[in-house]
Amino acid sequence: MRKDECSYITITTDEDLEWYIYLGFTGPYFDEFEISTFAFSKENPHLEANNWHMNDHLSVVTVQYDQETGNPEYGNGFFTLQQRMLCVKGDDPLETFVENSLLLWEDEFDEFLAQLCPEISTSED
Repeated sequence: MRKDECSYITITTDEDLEWYIYLGFTGPYFDEFEISTFAFSKENPHLEANNWHMNDHLSVVTVQYDQETGNPEYGNGFFTLQQRMLCVKGDDPLETFVENSLLLWEDEFDEFLAQLCPEISTSED
């Protein structure tokens, strides 16, 4: 792998949604990593992001912008948002850190989907 390419893992959920785990450009991997996904909303994306940030979440949500127009990305009737969470290893063993990070991410992801689409059940239902 070239040093200017970021190593990453893609996880596809049972619902065919993708999570991206960015490991960084060089090892050792998993000292820290970022998990992200893209979500789509018919509602005002800035209000959705602001509503998310009104509570103390571990993940952040940002509105994606069209590079050419400078406007929020909009296609097929939906705006694009990115949810991401940085995970930094502490004193826990690596396996515990990765497992706990993925569990925290799943909770954050489910909660954000519930905000965007309250009619969709979460993994806990």
